[in-house]
Amino acid sequence: MFSGIIPSSLYNISSLVKFFVAANQLEGNLPPSIGVTLPNLLIFYVGTNKFTGPIPASFLNASGLLYLDLAQNSFTGLVPTELETLRSVIRLNFQSNRLGSLSGEANNLNILNHLVNCTSLQSLSLVDNHLRGKFPSSITNLSTQLEQFVLGGNLINGSIPIGIENLTNLTRLGLEVNFFSGSLPLGIAKLQKLQRLVLHTNNFTRIIPPSFGNLTSLTFLAMGENLLEGTIDTDQLNHKLGTCGTQGTCLK
Repeated sequence: MFSGIIPSSLYNISSLVKFFVAANQLEGNLPPSIGVTLPNLLIFYVGTNKFTGPIPASFLNASGLLYLDLAQNSFTGLVPTELETLRSVIRLNFQSNRLGSLSGEANNLNILNHLVNCTSLQSLSLVDNHLRGKFPSSITNLSTQLEQFVLGGNLINGSIPIGIENLTNLTRLGLEVNFFSGSLPLGIAKLQKLQRLVLHTNNFTRIIPPSFGNLTSLTFLAMGENLLEGTIDTDQLNHKLGTCGTQGTCLK
């Protein structure tokens, strides 16, 4: 396991394609010009370290970037909207940082409006940050290739927008431990590839749509700690369906 600060010379190897230093104890800030000095990057993994400071907007210069994983560090500020130019990016993982914590803004979810331009995006995680504000309806225009969309453990309010069914390839939707409210849209039941639906610990209300029983690919369902009514007939659901204890919704 490595610790300390990465030598600045490593950030100047312009031919570098893969930068993988995950699961160490590395610290310090990423250079503001990292995308300029490493323009050929395809994979950038620095998850599970002790990096701090802002996410450099210059990543936009690494136009062929496929994987950007900064999870489990202490990055602060906002996710730079310039990332919208990464048309080839497949995975964006910012889980467990402090994004938004120092912005002082009442709504710091603007990045979601911009990521609709990342047309190859398959996985987006902003779990356990300090993001707040109203959930934008623009998320229904995210890449139709999106498979994993997880935003649990933030301070997000609003409702799940009509049109969520546009994300036809979703296998995992996680919005747990936020301040979502309103009813659950019928469109969720049209997501036939959905395997994990995690909505517990919010303020969702009204009756659970009976059509949720048509989600035959589900293997994990958690909708407890809301204000929902009704049950789901699981006769048609996957026999491997599991719930997460007290946060699992009522099933029959």
